Amino acid sequence: MSAPEDTPDALDVIEASPLWAEAGLAPDALAHEAVGAAAAELGVAPDRPGAVVFADDALLGALNARHRGKPAPTNVLAFPPAPAPALTPAGEAATSPFGDVVLAFETIAREAAELGISLRARTVHMIVHGYLHLHGYAHDAEDDAERMESMERTALARLKLADPYEVSGDV
Repeated sequence: MSAPEDTPDALDVIEASPLWAEAGLAPDALAHEAVGAAAAELGVAPDRPGAVVFADDALLGALNARHRGKPAPTNVLAFPPAPAPALTPAGEAATSPFGDVVLAFETIAREAAELGISLRARTVHMIVHGYLHLHGYAHDAEDDAERMESMERTALARLKLADPYEVSGDV
C-alpha cells in the first residue's frame, strides 16, 4: 500500500528494528497513513517534519528509563520537538514542529494478540496516539483521556479501523 498523496513528505520513517519487516509490515506506509489520519483529525497540514521510529522493547525500555524513570518498555513514547541549535531570523530558537514517535515491536505485538486485533491495527493506533501527544493531548485526567480517545477513534475510523477502546476498554 502506498501512502496517500496528502501525507507528510518530510516525515522520516526509521526502521530501528528488523522485527517490523519480518512481521510483514510496511513501516513507511503505516507511518504515513497514521500521521495523515491524525493530522486530518487535528485539522493540521500533515507536512510537518519529524520521525516515526519502529524500534523494539530494548530501545523503548532504555528510553523509558532515561526519560521517564521507568525501567521497562512501553508501547509508544512521544518526544516533543527539541530546540534546534540555530536561531530564527527573529533571534528565537528554531524547533521541529513535529517531534518523534518511537514504537516498541514486542510490546505492541503482545498487546495486539491480547486484544485479538491485527498488529497493523495496534501499530497504527499507537502512532496516532503518539502523534496526539506531540500536539499536547494527554490522558492523565479523565476528561483529557476522553477527549484524546475520541480523537483517536475518529482518526482510526478514517482508516476503517475498529474503535480500539471498544475492543480493549483501555490502552
